[in-house]
Amino acid sequence: MEVRGDDSLELAVNDRGAQYPVTIDPLFANVEARLVQSSVGDMLGSSVALSGNTALVGVPGKKAALIFLTYEMPVGPQLWSQEAELSTDEEGSFGNYVALSNDTAVVGPHVFVRSGSDWIKQARLTASDGTELKSEVAISGETILIGAHVFVRSGTEWTQQAKLPSDTGETLQGPVALSADTALASGVRKVYAFKRVGTTWNSQGKLVVSNPDSYYNQTFGSSLALSGDTALV
Repeated sequence: MEVRGDDSLELAVNDRGAQYPVTIDPLFANVEARLVQSSVGDMLGSSVALSGNTALVGVPGKKAALIFLTYEMPVGPQLWSQEAELSTDEEGSFGNYVALSNDTAVVGPHVFVRSGSDWIKQARLTASDGTELKSEVAISGETILIGAHVFVRSGTEWTQQAKLPSDTGETLQGPVALSADTALASGVRKVYAFKRVGTTWNSQGKLVVSNPDSYYNQTFGSSLALSGDTALV
């Protein structure tokens, strides 16, 4: 593929060995919007989340998280506008880790819910074992996962449902992913899988690479995604 002098794109396909008819369906993407200007120290976008037409962007340098909403325009690109700025008076980091599901935003252990165009703090999650919750976060429906700690919502109340264990005793404070009743939590060059049955979370084993000490596998588990029964590590 190359750009021609008249700013059009020329797509050349090697059809050697192909059987006709051949279907070509290229996928193109372009930047739709720059949500907000920032300075280097803001660390804008060090964590991001998207749900429907709402985006949540962490700004840990300012101890904040920004909510943006997109609108369908009759002509041209979608319009993004800032709807709210989330913050806390607590000391420590805020905005390092964010997650979003419909009208619920999670920024570290802080939970915010949308009411109309306002975002209201609903809870500050605490671990029953006294662990300081400053790990990565994930949310799916009425369930939040922070590190190894699982919280569930009933009405407007959040309670801890479980602490996910590792078979080696290591502390699970790395990246996490959550989809309905399935959870992933990273250890050291391995990822633990769990499945919820009722209110109990059962281990489903762990994901590993064949040579975990290899230089190329040092970052295994540093980023996770989960959708249904499919995991991306």
